[in-house]
Amino acid sequence: MDCRTAQSLINSYIDRSLTIEQVEQFLKHVEHCPSCYDELEINFIVYYALQRLDEDNGKEGTFDMHQLLQEDIKRRRRRVRHSRIKESFLVAMIILAGFLVVLELLETFGILLM
Repeated sequence: MDCRTAQSLINSYIDRSLTIEQVEQFLKHVEHCPSCYDELEINFIVYYALQRLDEDNGKEGTFDMHQLLQEDIKRRRRRVRHSRIKESFLVAMIILAGFLVVLELLETFGILLM
């Protein structure tokens, strides 16, 4: 993914409207591109700071926006990994089912004797 594409996906990343594949590619890019990471961090800070101000209704308190972004990236990485594990499991189950069907057909036609 190039910088232009990554920067065009920042708002979609923040509002959680990217697919798993897009999140994976986006995170790969921003984790290795300091300028895109900085752009993400700025947008993330603005979005969440405004959201927290609305939610807190003037309550005092501090929060570490950099840490919040790091935690968000870790959560999204886990989601990508879990999605890949599920996909791999489903593919393995489909292959196993296909193998069992082939064995059954071979046995039915007397090609394979067990």
